[in-house]
Parts: sequence; C-alpha cells; structure tokens
Amino acid sequence: MQIDFYRNTVPKNRLYRTLTGHLTSVGHIKEATDVLNPIITVAYNAYHININYCYIPDFGRYYFINDYIIDGDTVTLKLHVDVLYTYRDQILHSQCIAARSSSHYN
Repeated sequence: MQIDFYRNTVPKNRLYRTLTGHLTSVGHIKEATDVLNPIITVAYNAYHININYCYIPDFGRYYFINDYIIDGDTVTLKLHVDVLYTYRDQILHSQCIAARSSSHYN
C-alpha cells in the first residue's frame, strides 16, 4: 500500500496541520491490525527518523507516528489515527449550537 510521509509541526489539538517534507513510500501491514492503530513496515530510509505524520490513501486517514523500530533494512511504524485532520471537512461544515462562548451568545 502507498503511504505518504510528512513532518507535522502543529500541536495535536489543532484542526489544521502544517505538513512539510513529503515522501511517498510503499508499506506493508505487519500483522492483523485495526484501522485506528495500524502497525506497518516500510523499507528503511534515513528520512524516516525525521517524520512524525503520514497519510494512507487505502484507509483514507491521517496518522500520527507514535513509535518506530528500525530492524536492519526495515522500519516498523506504530500509528494512531488523527481524527481531527482526517474529518476536518465534516467538522468545519457541521452546524452546532454553542452553549458557552466568550464573545457571542445564542
């Protein structure tokens, strides 16, 4: 499967991300895994040490890279889904009624 790697410099609790240093690679699912916390294996590249974020088009989700293990010529990445950025369009287009606001009232 194709995986797009990035470097994210924005805190996890923000809706938008600043993604730099795009690298596309081919990865494999290491073992039985779920879509929210997949574990994947990719061929080692020195760039993998500088990344902390990725997108997997097959899953349609963005992921934080929580941990990576280098084993010879492969790297095992432990990922966790980034819910805010993955569903940012739905979040931005949702209508809601705010119960509290520092500047406006219902």
